[in-house]
Amino acid sequence: MKTLYLVSVFIHIICACIWLGGMFALIIFFIPLRKENYFLDIVNKVGNQFKMLGWFILPLLLLTGIFNSFYRGFYTLTWLKIFLFLIIIISAIHDFYIGPKATLTGDKKLIKFSRIIGRINFILAIIMVLIGIFIIRGF
Repeated sequence: MKTLYLVSVFIHIICACIWLGGMFALIIFFIPLRKENYFLDIVNKVGNQFKMLGWFILPLLLLTGIFNSFYRGFYTLTWLKIFLFLIIIISAIHDFYIGPKATLTGDKKLIKFSRIIGRINFILAIIMVLIGIFIIRGF
């Protein structure tokens, strides 16, 4: 059972790195290009690729996170982390509705709203990593 736990922790950490790292890369590398006329096209292509990977990774994060927490006997902060994970439904709204609509229409308000949702999602992801550290290492 311990081997399964270690494999689960490994998968959880790799998925978290890819998910958070992907969002970080989008923010760092693509935001400086936002005034370029090709920006929406590039962000749409890269975003769609990352979206497919992200929606594969998110269920893995949830399942491995729950398994890891209950294997180790951590319950209190785990529920907060699961709640924050559920808030990431914002990602679904961003990825499947607002983002594509903003890209297709070029509506400045939707584009701005899409950016705000993306930033909120990134902040929630960082908070979840911090809570994960608190769960394992304590306050």
